[in-house]
Amino acid sequence: MIKKLSIVIPGVRTHNWEKLYNSIANSCKNYTFEVIFGSPKKLPDVFENKSNVKFVRDFGSVSRVLQMSALLAEGEYVTWIFDDGVVREDELDNCIQFIENQVDKCIVGMKYTEGVDFQPDMRAFVDEYWTAWHHLDLQLPGIERHWKLPIHMLMKTKHFYQLGGLNCKMEHANMNLHDLGFRAQRDGFEVHISKNFVIDYNIRHGRTVENSNVIAAYYQNDKPMFQEMYLKPQTNVPASINYDNWKEMPCVWERGKLGTFDME
Repeated sequence: MIKKLSIVIPGVRTHNWEKLYNSIANSCKNYTFEVIFGSPKKLPDVFENKSNVKFVRDFGSVSRVLQMSALLAEGEYVTWIFDDGVVREDELDNCIQFIENQVDKCIVGMKYTEGVDFQPDMRAFVDEYWTAWHHLDLQLPGIERHWKLPIHMLMKTKHFYQLGGLNCKMEHANMNLHDLGFRAQRDGFEVHISKNFVIDYNIRHGRTVENSNVIAAYYQNDKPMFQEMYLKPQTNVPASINYDNWKEMPCVWERGKLGTFDME
């Protein structure tokens, strides 16, 4: 059976995976889905007989693992979720139902909350939060004022591949998700932000460059690279990149000494 939605989950918090999977099933009741976990750890036994679960084992960076794992996607649509989150009931159904009635080149940016012990950052409840120029560090010459901010994108899988997915030179899945969303909008994609919040994240307190490799990647590599890219207008820059760019990245992430992906 052809599945409607593929959900890619790169992570190491395997103790959270069953809860996250169950929340996905509770959120996507009306459509078929598959979950593709990517991790340097082993797949928990609880998923051994789940026919809609796939697994990729790799020791590379977050972006490399996400990009590799998405190659297994068989759904018409693809999205990604991280394993310190849970999905709200019925909201994946709502997003799929919405995008099914839109133009072909469409992305739904699924709103999410994040905070310590799931306490949400209230700034995300303002509509302007989901526009690029609402954020000072995104007010750059290469970013249009009207562009939306669809970090958690629900989009057709074929379009994810055509755009080239993530720029895996950025090691985490953060600034390169901004880049993907901006490249898509430069290419004429319509972006709609979901009416409701879809995902809630529990962010660990006390993460620093010294103890978290995703924080270290953000400050030491990803943010500087992103800002250099967008310090100039992007009008003559192709919207699509080479999807296989993940192959150019190390198969073992050098920042792993800080704890693979992040503190567990």
